[in-house]
Amino acid sequence: MPYILVLDQDQGAAQEIAQTAESVGYTVGIVHELKQALLVLQQRSVTALVIDLVLYESDRDEIQKATTQFLPVIALTTKNSDSFKARTQHLGLVGLITRAQVQQQIAPLFNQLIERFYEEKYQLSASHSGLSPRHFVGQSAPMKQLYFEIERVAKTNVPVLIVGESGTGKELVALSLHQQSARADENFLPLNCGAISNQLIESELFGHEKGSFTGADKARQGFFELATKGTLFLDEITEMPAEMQVRLLRVLETGQYMRVGGAKVLTTEARIVAATNRDPKEAIEQDKLREDLFYRLNVFPIYVPPLRDRGEDIWLLAAHFLEQMNSQQHTQKSFAPDTKERLMQHTWPGNVRELRNAVWRSYILAEGNEVELRAEGLREAMKHD
Repeated sequence: MPYILVLDQDQGAAQEIAQTAESVGYTVGIVHELKQALLVLQQRSVTALVIDLVLYESDRDEIQKATTQFLPVIALTTKNSDSFKARTQHLGLVGLITRAQVQQQIAPLFNQLIERFYEEKYQLSASHSGLSPRHFVGQSAPMKQLYFEIERVAKTNVPVLIVGESGTGKELVALSLHQQSARADENFLPLNCGAISNQLIESELFGHEKGSFTGADKARQGFFELATKGTLFLDEITEMPAEMQVRLLRVLETGQYMRVGGAKVLTTEARIVAATNRDPKEAIEQDKLREDLFYRLNVFPIYVPPLRDRGEDIWLLAAHFLEQMNSQQHTQKSFAPDTKERLMQHTWPGNVRELRNAVWRSYILAEGNEVELRAEGLREAMKHD
């Protein structure tokens, strides 16, 4: 099972991080001293370590020596400075989280890491849920409307804004748009704006020149440059810093940009597809999304329905994910007789991602060929059995 270790002296903050990790599907351990963390790292496999940046910098070698595996590290900091660009890259962190925004910034990282865990352990294509982007699983009315909209707008070059709750499959929608378009042979590059620190996102988007900041020992292409004439998918656009939203708006309007520290004007022909799990109007009111950028992106909005509104699709998806595991592991496991009832009773706040992880965890925990749904999120539904 994926396991997150949280090392933090702030017990309240550690508990909040643990709750977020558990909601995604992790088992979580909390320690408050380095020696306790080292003992855990020596005794069990850890999917990721969450630790204060200052503590990690001072004890990095000791921490890495305590485990034989590659250890993804998410660091916490109270500051927000451009000087962290070089430190983040030098330390090889998978994420640098500002404590004031820990809940907003850490959830996307947890989702990425848990998908990587299952993908590596069971050779699964977790990022796309094992589904063909041209052939989603589901025949409900909301999904048929989604298929119709994707097919129509894919043939154009207009910007698209995908709106949907976390876990509904917004990246799959973006990929399907790309593969059904005339750009299908070009690059499709996804960038999660909520999983990249504010200090690094400018360099990620636009690239940088050698010597443009401390640690930039060579020039680097950004996502706009790498996308060329393909599709650039900007997920969780409302988590992008306000100043970067201004620069993105200018690129959308002019098609031009410069690398960080550069003087040469570059041109992009990439199609922009953006997504958010927030209500765009509320995001504008909360200063999370610039209104002018919203109207520039919202040429064609696509709404991805939550799983709770998709009826029998829930059962079809569960069967698909179980079959995926059976195929990969060469088994013939099947659901327990009451599984469908349990599935339909649950509201699935984590949507398709929660359902997929629930099926995968239940498959792993099944001792025989009968799979009983054991998802943590189904506890309330099970109480009524």
